[in-house]
Amino acid sequence: MNAGAKPPVTTTAPVDKTAEQRKKDSIIYASLVTNSNLYTFQETENEVLFSNGLKIKFGKMTRFPIPRGVPVIIPDTITQRFNYELAELEISATNTTTHDIKIDPSEAVFVSLKLYSPDNAFKAYSSQFALSMGSVYLKTEPAQPDKSKAIYDESQKFFSLPYKPGETKTCHGIIVCLLKSAKIDKLVVTTKEFGQNVMYGCPAKF
Repeated sequence: MNAGAKPPVTTTAPVDKTAEQRKKDSIIYASLVTNSNLYTFQETENEVLFSNGLKIKFGKMTRFPIPRGVPVIIPDTITQRFNYELAELEISATNTTTHDIKIDPSEAVFVSLKLYSPDNAFKAYSSQFALSMGSVYLKTEPAQPDKSKAIYDESQKFFSLPYKPGETKTCHGIIVCLLKSAKIDKLVVTTKEFGQNVMYGCPAKF
């Protein structure tokens, strides 16, 4: 080796941030049990506890046909629409703290709800925003305006008004579209905390 030779330069391969994010997302959405920076899997069935002390429980699921002409989001566009149906979820929220939990209009309690089944390789059955909060009952035949209004009012209290210590509220406003044959195994709730979407998952059985 010549004394004047320059040492070899070692270079570090650039980090593909998109690929890294995709890898992180695959951990969250494929296994659903691996925690990450913005995702926490909790072991209690049909229940998650938010960092602010709000405990969310998922109760009865009521399935019904998709009203004619109503657009829905399905996870697999290859599957025919007639194989799907809608599901209304009974959800309760309890303030487990000793202080009021105020709901900031900019910090949505529910950004989305996703249900997962091993039957379709854990592709998400997502909440249908346009059909939630009672809206779907204006599209049924015949329309059900009284039921729609009752669920809308209930949803406003659930998602928008403060929770006193120990207070529990119940809501039937979230609608999900899923396969008629789907057996739900896990669920993931996305909420907003300090401007960021944060996800909580748990085992699910309906």
